[in-house]
Amino acid sequence: MLAVYVSVAMEAIGDITASAEVSRLRVEGEEFDSRIQGGILVRSYTKMTLAIS
Repeated sequence: MLAVYVSVAMEAIGDITASAEVSRLRVEGEEFDSRIQGGILVRSYTKMTLAIS
């Protein structure tokens, strides 16, 4: 289960960083960290919900 969480987290970080760079948003600082945390939370919840279904 931990390996799946790490995989989902790494995927989310890469996707969010790439989206921020393309959108010309800052990819460092507190706002970016908050965006990463939210993205990991949402992705983890979504993957867990899909696994249960």
